[in-house]
Amino acid sequence: MAAPIAWYSNALPEDSAASSRTAHDLDPVNAGSGQPVIFITMGAFTHAVSTRARCRCYGNSIVILHSRQQHRQGGFDNSLPSDDRAQIEKYLGAGVVGDPIAAAALMTVDKYLPPKGTVTSYSVRDSDGKTRTENHKVEETADPMFTPGWRYSDEKIGSLFIQKTVDGGAVILGEQDLEEKVLSRFTPGQPLIVAGLAPGQSHKVTVQVAVSDLSDPTDVNHKGSLDITYTYIGAYKVTVPAGTYDTVLIKWHYEGSVGPASVEQTEYRFIAPGAGMIAMVESRHISAMLIYNDRTRLGKLMQTKP
Repeated sequence: MAAPIAWYSNALPEDSAASSRTAHDLDPVNAGSGQPVIFITMGAFTHAVSTRARCRCYGNSIVILHSRQQHRQGGFDNSLPSDDRAQIEKYLGAGVVGDPIAAAALMTVDKYLPPKGTVTSYSVRDSDGKTRTENHKVEETADPMFTPGWRYSDEKIGSLFIQKTVDGGAVILGEQDLEEKVLSRFTPGQPLIVAGLAPGQSHKVTVQVAVSDLSDPTDVNHKGSLDITYTYIGAYKVTVPAGTYDTVLIKWHYEGSVGPASVEQTEYRFIAPGAGMIAMVESRHISAMLIYNDRTRLGKLMQTKP
């Protein structure tokens, strides 16, 4: 029997009832030669055949419809790395992160943030399993130090001050910590959205940090720097109490020292167009992490739609 031909196609044979599609359309080799053909298809992905794939047979041909082992978009493996999955599930729980989906370059911040005036509720869980609710609000920044831009706040916890960049992305210029009563300012801003970044790519930046009391923001008590590696891991279905969303997953890795403390910490945010942050694994506050050596990490799941 002749060896099978592998055929990557955007459609199955015309006489089949299947309707799977793939982003790649390569002409079959020796089509119609009578040799058995393996059709490898999966939505917007092409990937290697695995023993866990689901198959259907059409005559002497095998159609690989789906595999949970590996997902590839072009040359990019969109599977969630095991180390990242372990950290995310530790704080968000199993079942929140679903299948990979087609991942495009990051859009501008306007496409992701909900409209100004939006209030969204989140269920928050710490590493001890204690839970609470936070209400996050997006509004116009009134503080002259951070205008123009957005104020992303929880009235009991504090605020992030966000500003749009010239390329349509966004950075965090400052963080107000109402629990410790300090203001942290970042120069240049911490990256929040790096517009145009492709899935799998990273962006590195060194940020200078200045921390002052809220009572006198001009009096800087602590200085230092953070090396931030911002990585666009991929795109995934995410299910939270507010529903199921198509999201991009961004990872922030921090290394550095400010005042008396050194830090190495990782945070994750799943962000959906028009809805903002759907699920997060993050520190209580940058200032608490840096100055007070507070390594508390929190899992946050959206409870209400914005």
